[in-house]
Amino acid sequence: MQGIAEQLFILISCLLNHQVFFRNLGTKGISAKSEVEFLSNDHKGEDPNEKMRIIKSGGRVEQFQEDDGSRNGPMRVWLKDENLPGLAMTRSIGDLIASTIGVTCEPGKKKLIHRIY
Repeated sequence: MQGIAEQLFILISCLLNHQVFFRNLGTKGISAKSEVEFLSNDHKGEDPNEKMRIIKSGGRVEQFQEDDGSRNGPMRVWLKDENLPGLAMTRSIGDLIASTIGVTCEPGKKKLIHRIY
């Protein structure tokens, strides 16, 4: 079941006056089928804007530290002085600990203007 939870994301789209609006939440991006244009961004600690929001909220973003001091794996969100929660994404739904340090459930936003015939 862990593999499924790691792949969870939400995408909402709306077509209005020949404009497609996207809102996404999670770690997986989507792209337009006919073009190589990403319509969403991954919400991860590697993104400078996402990282800054976490730091400004009192959290820290860094890789997991092994017992020997080496760093391993993706960037993760941690409490400032504790190795919790270790979330590998910067936006999430319902994480009460992570929400205190800038992890938000607010989706990413993008507008795509494309002529629909």
